[in-house]
Amino acid sequence: MEPNEDPVETVLREIFEETALVSKISKNPNAPTLNFDYPEIIEPPRHILIEDIDDPEDGHHQHIDMIYYCYPVDGVMGLSPGWSLFSYEVLKNALKVHQLGKDYLDPSIYPPLDVLTLGVAAIDATI
Repeated sequence: MEPNEDPVETVLREIFEETALVSKISKNPNAPTLNFDYPEIIEPPRHILIEDIDDPEDGHHQHIDMIYYCYPVDGVMGLSPGWSLFSYEVLKNALKVHQLGKDYLDPSIYPPLDVLTLGVAAIDATI
């Protein structure tokens, strides 16, 4: 997060900086409703994860990942280099294969289990 930036602003900025996609937050219909004007209420993340990081420069530390479900405003015309798109079917099938433990999923091709799980959940929540 940048100074004076809230988590929603951060995720939308990060998506654009990393992928060149302009996105919006998919609001959670199950989020509790609070009725007051101040302080400002922002959309809460769908999930909060703690990830262990072993950085060669900074050493071992943890990241707190706030997971928002987002969607591109104008569709996907192209992505920044290094990013891949996966269809719902590919994500769902890879998740099933991973859960069954029957086949090895090449990490250079498929995302890790947390990304597969969250990707399927995000699409399920928005269709």
